[in-house]
Amino acid sequence: MRWLFSEQMALPLLACISFCSSALFVLLLGPFCIRFLRAKKMGQPIRHEEKSPLLGQLHSIKQDTPTMGGILILAGMLFAALLCMDLSSPTSWLLLFVTLSVGAIGAYDDAMKLMRRHNCGLSPKLKMGLLLLIGTVVFTVLYWPSSSFAVSAARFYLPWSLAPLFTLKGVLLLLVLPWVLFVFSGSANAVNLTDGLDGLAAASVATTAAVLALFGLSVAFLFPGGSDAALYLAAMSGAAAAFLVYNRYPAKLFMGDTGSLTLGAVLATGALIMRCELLFAIAGALFVIETLSVMLQVWYFRRSGGKRILLCAPLHHHFEYMGWKETKVVTRLSILSGIAALAAVACFTRR
Repeated sequence: MRWLFSEQMALPLLACISFCSSALFVLLLGPFCIRFLRAKKMGQPIRHEEKSPLLGQLHSIKQDTPTMGGILILAGMLFAALLCMDLSSPTSWLLLFVTLSVGAIGAYDDAMKLMRRHNCGLSPKLKMGLLLLIGTVVFTVLYWPSSSFAVSAARFYLPWSLAPLFTLKGVLLLLVLPWVLFVFSGSANAVNLTDGLDGLAAASVATTAAVLALFGLSVAFLFPGGSDAALYLAAMSGAAAAFLVYNRYPAKLFMGDTGSLTLGAVLATGALIMRCELLFAIAGALFVIETLSVMLQVWYFRRSGGKRILLCAPLHHHFEYMGWKETKVVTRLSILSGIAALAAVACFTRR
């Protein structure tokens, strides 16, 4: 479809088509996906741990809700990619590689949980190791000198400035590897942590991806591959927004690790391609807050000999323990995510 228009005229229109096509794909195939997963008895197991019995009671109603619905989101994104993206571009193939590889990890993790009938799949170390391996591939494609797509220098930008904050060249590009791995694995796990209440992760992913897509459209011709990243993120935003129809409270379908890990990884990859990692942190502020709440809880628990700052981590469970209804928690945190998205838009429009 891209060949129908001149490139500059096509991008905004293609972004709309990408958003709408992925959304329609998810909306139309959602009921079939739910029926299929129910028929295969692929229902979410709910944890009933001794350390958090209240959490098991609060979420007992979610027992056996179909999971692995992330496959539906990813399929919608891939469908939009086939329609709108330039499949001869290295950026397109990098985004597709991340989607399929991390999606496979998430799907295997979900499958193990279903087979064991326990909310425990791949070991955290193995999962992190696989994410770091894929993150290394992302770094190699973006920065390694032998890559046909690689840039000669790594430039880091503030969200409101077109002037680089600093630049790394030559052998110093190796210093970018830890940063790429941090952004990539951190984003994947952050979205995974946020996916604990009906509709929370999907709504936040939809707004964050939309902001990054808008940013990509505004700088598409400044960064190699920016246009393809923008189109793919538009597809993600549409698919995640449509998924809310089935994922809002009371959820009929969960995305599982198949969706949450992959969506976080693709968001990070898009931000790395467009050199907007700090803007991503602002737009996805909820993901950052949820992750920091877990890190702070674990740190304080170890330092204090068993005491806790929060009643339960991540942060959304803390509010549940305070007596807030799930819908109230999701509404408040989604509003926070929306405000963060608007703040991110305000930052890059100053450019």
